[in-house]
Formats: sequence, C-alpha cells, structure tokens
Amino acid sequence: MSPADLAQVEALIDELLARGRDLPPVEFRQLQFDLGLAWVDFPVGQGGLGVDAALQRVVHRRLAEAGAPTPFDDSPISYAMAGPVIDRFGTAEQRALLRPIFSGEQLCCQLFSEPGAGSDLAAISTRAERIDGDWRITGQKIWTTVAHLSRWGLLLARSERTAQPRKGMTYFLLDMHSPGITIRPLRQMTGDSEYNAVFLDDVAVPDSARLGEVGDGWAVAMATLDTERRAIGAGTVAAGGRAIDHALELWQDLDAAGRIIDRDLQADALVHCWLDSEALRLMQQRSATGSDSPGLAPAQKLLNARVNQETAAVMMDLIGLEALLYPSGYDGDRSEYVNQFVDPQQYVLRSLAHSIGGGTSEIVRNIIGERILGLPREPRPA
Repeated sequence: MSPADLAQVEALIDELLARGRDLPPVEFRQLQFDLGLAWVDFPVGQGGLGVDAALQRVVHRRLAEAGAPTPFDDSPISYAMAGPVIDRFGTAEQRALLRPIFSGEQLCCQLFSEPGAGSDLAAISTRAERIDGDWRITGQKIWTTVAHLSRWGLLLARSERTAQPRKGMTYFLLDMHSPGITIRPLRQMTGDSEYNAVFLDDVAVPDSARLGEVGDGWAVAMATLDTERRAIGAGTVAAGGRAIDHALELWQDLDAAGRIIDRDLQADALVHCWLDSEALRLMQQRSATGSDSPGLAPAQKLLNARVNQETAAVMMDLIGLEALLYPSGYDGDRSEYVNQFVDPQQYVLRSLAHSIGGGTSEIVRNIIGERILGLPREPRPA
C-alpha cells in the first residue's frame, strides 16, 4: 500500500462524498463505480484503480463514517462473490455487468446447495447437458438467498459424470429471468423468507454464459467460496453492525431502567463477548493491512459465527422473560436481504445462520485442520 495510492483513494473518496451527497443509493454506487472505488484492485474502467486491495477497507470505513450507501445493503452476494468471480473468470461481455451488479440495479444469487448436496458440494446432481454448442440445465437448488429478487445466478452444475466427484462440473452466470426457472420462498424461524428453493426445468443457457472452462467448475466454485468466507470473516456480510455494540447499548438501556438482574454474572459474560469481538476486529484489521496468512480467512469466518451467536445469547439473557416474545410491531415477513439489527429476539434466531452460511463451521474447521495445519484427512467411507 503506497502513500501515493492511499492519497489517490482518499481524494477520490472526498470527491465521491461531495458529488454524491444528495444522490439516491443506486446513483451513488454508480458514481462510486465510475470513480474506481467499487473494487479498488480491479482494472481501471471496471470499478477499480489497479491498486492494493487492502485500500478497499479505507473506502468502506470512510463511507460508513459518512453514513453513505454501501454495496452490502441489497445483496452482499453481488458484491462479495459475483463481482470478484466475474472479474477473475468472466469474459469482456460478462465484465460489462459489473457496474449494474455493484450499483444494485441487478442483484445476484448463489446457486450451489441442493437438497442432497449442502456441505458436500461435490455431490451436486443438477445436470448441464451440451446441446448444439449450448446448454440445457435441469435440477434443484436450495437455500438460495434473494433468488426471487435476482437477475443473475452463480450456478454450479454437473456437465459430465466421472468417477471423481469434483471433476466434470461447469460454472455459469445464469439469467434468472430464463424460461423454466421456478422460485419458491422458504420461511425461516425468524418468519422472514429471504431464502428460496429454485427449480430448473430444461433451462436453455448459451455457452457465452459460462464462467471458466468446461469441466473446471469446481475451481471456480472454490474461488467463489474463498471470497465469500473472506467477506464474512471481514464482517462485510454480517447482519447489522457488530453484535457487541448492540449488546452494550442494551446493557446501558436496561441499567438506566434498573432492570439488570445479575450484574456480576451478566457483566462477566458481556466482557468475554467484548474480548472475543476485539480479537475478531484485530484479525479484520490485520486483513486490512494486506496480510495473506492462509489460515486467516477461515479463522475469521469461524470466529465471526461464534462471536455473533455468543453475544446474541447474552442479549437474550439480559432481557429475561422478554426473550420468549416477538417484539410488538414485527411482522416477520421480510423477503429482502436482512441486513440490519431489529431486536435481540430476531437477532438470536438469525445468528444461528452464521455457522451455516458460507460453509458450516464443521467444514471450516476441516479446512483449517487439513489444508492449513496439515492434519490427516478423515477416511472416506468405503
């Protein structure tokens, strides 16, 4: 991160905030893209400046301090996954979609998981059949966030049957308006329905929609999941702000009202959560400096889930019997991406997804153990 690059980014942020002060969110993000502040490490003209990716944290921090619109408001999948994978593997035609994807004009979803292939992604059975040089897709995907609002889907499908499950997959940028796609909402325990089941019935897909080479879908998918886990670990797709900030605010409100029940025990639990939150924040800060330790991203993702869930549990303990209730006025029927703190009751239910989305905590521990620490792999069933 050179001083000259930092000065350039800071000056462009000043320009963005000055020119975009009164713009609607979509137009603000369009201007941000045009100034090269969408993904600063991307090439000039594609939302970037060709500078160190660590400078993106400077952009995020400055815009957050100014209360400016962020690319995470509508769908973090578009920003944290679709953008990087299109930049790395996409054609010139596909890269032309980066601007509307970043601005929020065209949202993206991730079509990976299936009813019989969740954590074991290599078990996917959605078929991609080659017909006259193009493709015909048939299968089902599940737990697809904001599929009903998305224009594009990051689709992993099996294009060839092989003895090796991780071979024979191909990756597509699927037009979600294509005939043959049926989307059905899945109601969560929070009452929201941001997730969906997606049915693909002989969906015609041109070969120009392919990302990467035929049969190389596993490598493209792993690159997508890596950027997803890095984003989650960095806190860029976590729901709302830091959980500990909400917990401390709740403590202050209850203390002012004389409603703290067991001060010593609850204060001790809150301090432990604060320490874990600070450890996570420092790890994120280390990432922002450009550290590329191989274990940092999965460790951050794992700690992010634990910190959020433990802190949510402390909040529930603080409010006592009210933890059993939904707050008045909550309709429990939001279908957009839930990207804000609503109340402790909703948050504790939503926090359970943190150890599932982006790879379950069990899978992340396997990654750390096998790929980073070099521990023996678990034996496969015969």
